[in-house]
Amino acid sequence: MYLHYALDLWFEKVVKPQCRGRALIYRFADDFVCAFQYRDDANKFYRALPKRLEKFDLQVAPEKTQILRFSRFHPTMRRRFTFPGFEFYWEPDRKEISRVKRRTSRKKLRGIVSNITEWIRKNRHLPERKFFQVINTKLRGHYNYYGVHGNSQRNTIGFGSHESPKKSVNRMLIIKFVFNGSEYNRGAP
Repeated sequence: MYLHYALDLWFEKVVKPQCRGRALIYRFADDFVCAFQYRDDANKFYRALPKRLEKFDLQVAPEKTQILRFSRFHPTMRRRFTFPGFEFYWEPDRKEISRVKRRTSRKKLRGIVSNITEWIRKNRHLPERKFFQVINTKLRGHYNYYGVHGNSQRNTIGFGSHESPKKSVNRMLIIKFVFNGSEYNRGAP
């Protein structure tokens, strides 16, 4: 709500009318991406933004703020940006027409696989049914968020996280087998 006044309305009523070309803003909570048709419009906005946010006691995060040429006429993987957990880039489709593609951010993907692997390691003791209910809930949440058209990288989490439950279940089965086998042998005449 706060950024609605500090940024959204200002962008629509002040910034857009002053631009020579088209200008767009996409906001997700406190993160946003602005797109400008002309570089000089982007530069003006880049200079004005810190002053605008200062009026509301807000600051721009310098490590997340940059001007990037993102054009279908210059599609390279070097010109990509990350926005709410997705990496956006240009890539030609089957008909060689450049399209904006998105995939799970590599940093987010590594973090998710690491968190799930750590959870599995700490919760191997749970009964199998409960263990797989929780792991399925975690994976379903991931797929629901990152499961957008064209994001095949989202499936990579399955390879990393499905291996760990398999190893855990195999360990559980081996322990049960060894325990049951030793009990059987002890009771034999």
